[in-house]
Amino acid sequence: MGDTYPKRHHGTQDLCRIERFDRLLTSVCRTIILMIMQPLFSVFLRGVDGFFVIALLMFFAGCNPSQHDTAAASPAPGPGVPSIQFSQASGFEGVREGGNAKITQTADGLQIHASDDPQLLLPRLEVTGNDKWVVHVQISSPSDTGIQIFYDTTKNAAFDEAHSVRKPIRKGDNDVTMEINDSDFGGNLRLDPGDMAGEYLIKLIEVRPTGRDSSAPSPAASP
Repeated sequence: MGDTYPKRHHGTQDLCRIERFDRLLTSVCRTIILMIMQPLFSVFLRGVDGFFVIALLMFFAGCNPSQHDTAAASPAPGPGVPSIQFSQASGFEGVREGGNAKITQTADGLQIHASDDPQLLLPRLEVTGNDKWVVHVQISSPSDTGIQIFYDTTKNAAFDEAHSVRKPIRKGDNDVTMEINDSDFGGNLRLDPGDMAGEYLIKLIEVRPTGRDSSAPSPAASP
């Protein structure tokens, strides 16, 4: 007969010890994994926060373009487009005497001493791409008469009745608007403030485009 070895039986206590060991091992592994991952996760979160901050800054920067960018993108003519103005503030720079007129700058505006049918010459306009212009005049007249704006064309450099716009004005203060609608407009203007002799006072001459090719430059006056 061979040797007989006693058999070992695992009781309930042994099973409990094994389960506790398993739970302890699992807990230790989790702790080690968290210790390793926590710094990496924190860096990730900081990177995510930084990404969102940068994205928000870029968004708001894009919604608020600088003044330089705004100025570079010139809008089409219409409300808000700067006009060419001749007034007391600008000293009526570029406005010249024509026939039958003697002009003097005063504290109230440009005084015109007219012998008969006075004429004023305005600086030449750069009209490339523009075919519609508005001439706005604030004027005090010595009598009931008519104000008239003459313009030249690319085919006719002389001023004539066919290329003019006339509006009636009354004695005293007047606010008049005249429109030039001619695709051949050459850029030169002559303003006849009235037909009668006397003292006229111009407070404002404003010239502005009302139609322009989007590729055309902003309007300017040449001396």
